[in-house]
Amino acid sequence: MKPPDLPTIPEKDFVTLTQWAKDYFVVLRATCEMWKAIAIRSEVTHFLLHQLTRSGCGAVTRGHVPAGNRSSFGPRLEALVSHLTGFYRFAKRRIVGLLDEVLGIPISLGMVCKLQARTTRALEAGMAEIDGRIMNSAEPKNVDETGQRVCGKLQFAWVASSPSAVKIGIGPRSMDSFEKLVGQNQGVITSDRFPVYHYLEPERWQICWSHLTRDFQAAVEERNETSATANGLKQIAKRIFSSWNSVRDGTRSRMAFVQNSLGRIRSQFRKALEQGAQFGKRKLATLSRFLLSHWTSLWRYAHVEGVEPTNNEAERQLRELVIYRKISLCIQSAMGQRFVESIFSVIATCKLHKIRPLEYLGACIESFRLKLPAPVLIPG
Repeated sequence: MKPPDLPTIPEKDFVTLTQWAKDYFVVLRATCEMWKAIAIRSEVTHFLLHQLTRSGCGAVTRGHVPAGNRSSFGPRLEALVSHLTGFYRFAKRRIVGLLDEVLGIPISLGMVCKLQARTTRALEAGMAEIDGRIMNSAEPKNVDETGQRVCGKLQFAWVASSPSAVKIGIGPRSMDSFEKLVGQNQGVITSDRFPVYHYLEPERWQICWSHLTRDFQAAVEERNETSATANGLKQIAKRIFSSWNSVRDGTRSRMAFVQNSLGRIRSQFRKALEQGAQFGKRKLATLSRFLLSHWTSLWRYAHVEGVEPTNNEAERQLRELVIYRKISLCIQSAMGQRFVESIFSVIATCKLHKIRPLEYLGACIESFRLKLPAPVLIPG
């Protein structure tokens, strides 16, 4: 930027000259930036196929459209449609209006569905990578589930989140769905207390402390003879989180936490649970007896690297799908179910590895059309 012309220096006293200099240099330091949205245009490639007929035999010879160009919509446009209708939750009618208004591209509602189906097939290789990492690795995982209607019937959307992959699966709230999600791997699983997880070995299960804190608070609010004990349990849980936060931010080592704090906390917590278990049929008594019978699963986070005491990561991964459910209300077909599973799994995994989802989707679609190997989603 060319600086402004230097104004005439005032021939006055020193104070006036100093003020002039300050005003001038303030002008020089002032900047202004403006972001502009340039006009977006679509590009149409028109192929002319020459055709010849042999005079002798009448055989017809015709040219062919180059491989990868036999669809009316390019890979990046297909990726954009799938990305917007999936992760960004655009309704199909809004996509039709957006493409027509912004890009001048005519598209029907049926074609939007077809593009989603094509994208689902193109993402099969990426989903195979995610399946392999979730089901076969010993990485710790956070697992959670939430309701999702499919074809009018209540199903559940399951999520398994590990440091390197996120997998979404939709099915009944059953042991079969859980096993299809995580397989028979040996990693520690952090979850709530849904009965499906009770069959895990104690060394493979970390009970979520966030859920426990909410249950203790609910017992406090019942205002009966269990409230004082429940409040004591809640305060111990708060101390656990406070101590663990110092481990997470690096100000304290895991070994120091186990040696200096964990033993005392465990002793106090067990004593409070034994007291809570004496309240007969009260909810706190049932919860206390359950925790005493699954004592080992309360403390896996303190002994296994990478395991967290809460299931918050899985709940964060489910958040986008919950918003999608509230907007779309119901998945209408089996193909729609596979699309939701694929697009949310792949995009969440892309974000873990700082990969631009739109670029990856476009590369997968182009590779699928050219029958080439799909790009790698999970490094290593």
